[in-house]
Amino acid sequence: MKRWLNAWRICDFTKNKEHWRKYAIAAMQNADVELGSCNSINYHSAIRVMKQIDDVSMVWALEEIQYIEERNLLAGHLALIMEQFDVAESYFLRSTKPTEALDMRRDLLHWEKALQLANRLAPEQIPFISKEYAQQLEFIGEYSTALTHYDNSVIEGDNIESEEIGDSKDEH
Repeated sequence: MKRWLNAWRICDFTKNKEHWRKYAIAAMQNADVELGSCNSINYHSAIRVMKQIDDVSMVWALEEIQYIEERNLLAGHLALIMEQFDVAESYFLRSTKPTEALDMRRDLLHWEKALQLANRLAPEQIPFISKEYAQQLEFIGEYSTALTHYDNSVIEGDNIESEEIGDSKDEH
């Protein structure tokens, strides 16, 4: 049985930031488990704790997702905040917004996983992800692999330059 009030009192007595942080993480993990029963008390306790220890970035992150009602989507965001990326991906894929998993992998620069997810969820994103991946590979000196991904980033039938030229002719 979880005794949140006792844990709160201990943290308050010790005034130790690390104890508060552990309390907040446990509260977030418990909120993740108990979301089905709408137990958001622990989730809001986590926000209060982060405010108390002046962890502004965590407060912002938690406040940004506090109104998400879908269980899997919220659990995915909580796992992401706690840097449990595989768990977050699993929750996102079971949510009504599975592309959140793709966005997360892309933001984390996990290109191989992003490409796998794009192949399943958003094939139209593959050229853009391939280009971003190629740029990173080029930056670190892996030119042959970068070239392969640049080749994958070419969009067939997309002639942007000719469209831009055509647009500029229309203006004159």
